[in-house]
Amino acid sequence: MKKIYFLSLFFFLLTLTFYSQIRPSSFGFSTPSSSSSDPDGSSSENAASSAYAIKQAYPSSTDGVYWISNESINSGTPFQIYADMTTDGGGWMLLASAGGSGAASQGNSVTSLDQRIYLPRSTVITLSQDASSVMLANGSSGNKTQNKIISTDDKPINVFRSSSTSYMGAGTFHYNGAYSSFSTNSGSNWQWNYGCGPTGSMTGWPFLYHACGNASGAHIMFNQSTSAGRNWNTGQWYSAWIR
Repeated sequence: MKKIYFLSLFFFLLTLTFYSQIRPSSFGFSTPSSSSSDPDGSSSENAASSAYAIKQAYPSSTDGVYWISNESINSGTPFQIYADMTTDGGGWMLLASAGGSGAASQGNSVTSLDQRIYLPRSTVITLSQDASSVMLANGSSGNKTQNKIISTDDKPINVFRSSSTSYMGAGTFHYNGAYSSFSTNSGSNWQWNYGCGPTGSMTGWPFLYHACGNASGAHIMFNQSTSAGRNWNTGQWYSAWIR
């Protein structure tokens, strides 16, 4: 009798296991939940690889400062970044912020849109290897990301990946029509046309675009006090992000 009971129990458990493996949860394809081992960027000990990685593992993450690390940057020492976890699904890392009629300076970390700092070019190149999109933002001191545009193909991110120092070369939005690979998602259209020769310093990060001769055109030169994103010398703020 006991033998029959145990045999019945064995086949029941075997059948249950079989169906649980082939039947999707909730009658649909299930999405794996975040593992508690996924770094959330909340501290240097929990540094993640990017803002996007944090957002994917923890969808409820909000805008703010996070820790990331990359073995090719500062020998893997964790550093802080500012992340936009809201726009277009979030996961954006801030690479540079400038404006207010003041020039930005190079720094190893930019943690606020109120700072005038741009990351080293080597850092930008490294971080961009694992990114696919670029976002540019511009606005007044009260709303520094009022106007945003997001890349529509890989031309803009390739600009950030490039180490070229050629004038208006692969390290700038002038090259290969990269400036045309953005879609406006808020604010008015950005103007990219120019009527004179861009500055001779237009050789790559932090010199990305110069709409010379167009006072309302894009001037994305983070270490120049007279460039103000979309509007020349107006004091507006502007920033660059990747995801």
